[in-house]
Amino acid sequence: MPRFLLAMIILSSLGLAACSVGGSGGSVPGASQISPASEHAAGPQIIPVGPRPSTVIQCPTMYNWCEPIKLNQALTYRACVSGTMGRSCAKGAPAYSWTQTITWLKGTSQAKVDGSITGPNPGSPTYITDTQVKSTGTTGYVKLVQTLEACLGSTCVTGKIGLYPLK
Repeated sequence: MPRFLLAMIILSSLGLAACSVGGSGGSVPGASQISPASEHAAGPQIIPVGPRPSTVIQCPTMYNWCEPIKLNQALTYRACVSGTMGRSCAKGAPAYSWTQTITWLKGTSQAKVDGSITGPNPGSPTYITDTQVKSTGTTGYVKLVQTLEACLGSTCVTGKIGLYPLK
């Protein structure tokens, strides 16, 4: 095997290892962090747009990012698609069609949090609004999963957002 090729393989593996140990380098105190899953995954990803809530939990890497929810308070955030299909947050980007569902961690249906795509749909980026309408009990860790799907024609990208209740 040529030395150059071997060196490229080693450097690539080191880059992947750096992504897997978590984090995005330095962070701003009080600002939330996006899960390494959305920072380092290959291909198109659903990503958040704009500032994140300052209340942060450790967001498990299985989620694109995590959002806090409070009883009877609407949380609205923006999301877009980034990656090989083109960044949908950019001006003039294609308009994706969005759908969403919210389930308990084990995938069972729930009736404690209402979620909706509040527009534009299709759009780039779009707004998602979640409202906790009934108490979910214990707070401070991910209890629900919001699955977002953005489609452009027959090509779709799926993202999972961890929802954690706050008092």
